[in-house]
Amino acid sequence: MERTAGGEADGVDGSSALDAPPMREETLDASDLEEMRHPAFNPEDVPDSDYWTYRMRRPRFMSARQMTAAERGTAVHLVMQHLPLGIAPDSAEAEVEALLDRLILQLILTPEQAEAVRSVNIAGFCRTALYARMSGARRLWREWPFSAGIPAAEAHASANPDELAGETALIQGVLDCLFDDGDRLVLVDYKTDAVPDGNWKEAAEKHRFQMEMYARAIEGILGRKVDEGHIYFVASGDWERLY
Repeated sequence: MERTAGGEADGVDGSSALDAPPMREETLDASDLEEMRHPAFNPEDVPDSDYWTYRMRRPRFMSARQMTAAERGTAVHLVMQHLPLGIAPDSAEAEVEALLDRLILQLILTPEQAEAVRSVNIAGFCRTALYARMSGARRLWREWPFSAGIPAAEAHASANPDELAGETALIQGVLDCLFDDGDRLVLVDYKTDAVPDGNWKEAAEKHRFQMEMYARAIEGILGRKVDEGHIYFVASGDWERLY
């Protein structure tokens, strides 16, 4: 099996983009497109620029203040990126604790970040069918940054298609996990949000458009359709298949 971590897909340039004729482009983060489809979004709020790029400020993990939810999410994603494959269910928690110690020694995690990660939640993932499939996959991509051009009308479904004819939206993002188990190409996105009412299906549906854009980009880069898309909620161990 070929396994890839840290953003490079075996033999595939993670930054590849779909070929498109020269035209006006805008750069969008796929997760932000969900907000743009929300009724409260006002298209006039978008900066009038040929290039619109979304950037996240780097979290200040070493500060004395309490870690934010976004910073805890970043720490969890770092652990999931380096999670070993093939961990036995009965030793999962001990293996995760050992992983956290290694990541601190390797300066990949700070002690504060490691403390914010609940090893029992990560161990819970190691006992799921998704993890078992991932461990046995032929190819695996983790934290793979990508960019791909799609027709702007697809990114702005509520807009007038005629006004966007001939324009391209450049979708950028980072895939949490993509694996090929031989028969199917499977996309998994980890979420650390709290879902107080336990309605995981409704919570997952909020991310459908993001997952569809990711699948669209993967198809253009790899030349292969994404067969399954799953949202995995790390805190609860629940997951929903969106397609």
